Parts: sequence; C-alpha cells; structure tokens
Amino acid sequence: MKTKRRSVKSEKQQSSVAAQLKSLRLSRDLTQERLAQKSGIDRKTINRIENLQFSPSMDTFFRICGALGVKPNDVIKKAVSK
Repeated sequence: MKTKRRSVKSEKQQSSVAAQLKSLRLSRDLTQERLAQKSGIDRKTINRIENLQFSPSMDTFFRICGALGVKPNDVIKKAVSK
C-alpha cells in the first residue's frame, strides 16, 4: 500500500502560512485565547496550527483570517511567493 507524501513545497507553504498567521496574531496583540474567542476556533487548535501539528480546513483558515482582519487570498499569495 502506498502512502501519500506531501511535497516539500507544500510543507514549506504550510509552514509559511502558519508563520504568517502567528505573526499577524502577535502584531495585533492577540493571545491565542483571544483569537480563539474572535474566530470561534478552539485555542488548542490555533496552537496546533501555529506549531505545524495540524493543517486547518478551509473553513477554519477563513475564520482565523476573518478574526485577524486579513483576506485569506493575501495570506496564501504571500506563502506561495516565499
């Protein structure tokens, strides 16, 4: 049985997106707890996303971006360009 492997580029992009989300959160002086309240996402999930232990669904990603006041497309474009 073959297992699927993520490409190196995909892993770099995921890492870049997670780093951007964390950077945006910190630049807005938000704790993970406050971002969780604003987005309706569990704080543990936010922590796992920032620490690359969890890849968020599109819905979760959009909710976090909304709570941070950024367009999801802008975050993705920046990740792809790195």
